[in-house]
Amino acid sequence: MTNTLDIAAMKAITARILAEHQEMDELFLQHQEALLEQDWSRARARYAAFHALLLRHIELEDSCLVPLHQQLAKPQWRTLVYTAEHDKVREIAQIMADRIAAPKPEDKQQRLRWIIKLIDDERSLKNLLEHHNEREEKGMLPELASLAHRTPLSDS
Repeated sequence: MTNTLDIAAMKAITARILAEHQEMDELFLQHQEALLEQDWSRARARYAAFHALLLRHIELEDSCLVPLHQQLAKPQWRTLVYTAEHDKVREIAQIMADRIAAPKPEDKQQRLRWIIKLIDDERSLKNLLEHHNEREEKGMLPELASLAHRTPLSDS
């Protein structure tokens, strides 16, 4: 991939990133709704769809946006902030996937408490994603769009 930024391409990737943020939010909500209904099959399927999209989304950002962001002279947030968050998101998302796949308690009260604990623990993933997405939407994406309007980046 060349390290140049085209206005049309930046608009397209921004639209895709924003749409994926919304789609991931919806899939995660559907997953948690299924947990509350104790529909384990649907909860696993919705989380699996969320997790797969999340990993593709991070790969897109790491391969397309991060190399461009590294070339900015004075970004609002350093590129390391985004990549470190990607690592943490992947780690937490995998931990949650493993827990969701694990057997559920047989006892009704224990099962309900397991659901409460899982939803509580999933909050850390949601918080991290909310802050990360906000940083992208208010930092990285506008900075790269502004740069695209000025001039292409030079190849390194």
